[in-house]
Amino acid sequence: MGSKAESFLNETFKRSLEDYRSSHSRMNSLMVTVDSAGIYLVLELMKYLKDGKLPICYELKLIGLGFVISLLANFLSQFCMFNVGHNILKIEQKFVLNKGEGIENEEIKMRVYQVLANVTMWISIFMMFAAIIGIATFMFNSF
Repeated sequence: MGSKAESFLNETFKRSLEDYRSSHSRMNSLMVTVDSAGIYLVLELMKYLKDGKLPICYELKLIGLGFVISLLANFLSQFCMFNVGHNILKIEQKFVLNKGEGIENEEIKMRVYQVLANVTMWISIFMMFAAIIGIATFMFNSF
């Protein structure tokens, strides 16, 4: 009976981990798409204003900068998450080969990269929402 429960827990864990990875991947794709579309929209608005001999206001430039910062923070977050995974693999390898000795350094690196990944992810989300609100406000006020 214990092996059925253990098997069920292992399968549930695997499905949950797969769902988490899939959700993270979709969120990342969504953020890159929204940021890229925002950058394109800002550049097209700047082109439209320039062609109409209208001044390009600093708000529009800040909105574009917000989308760019969001995109760069997202890439940095992905880099940090890659390093988290890399250090987890090192820890598992050392744990199997050395029976857990000498993993402290990788654990510290993993935690630092994890914090950096979370911080940059939240910066990316905040900047994306701020830029979306900014572009909506700009469009509402200007056209």
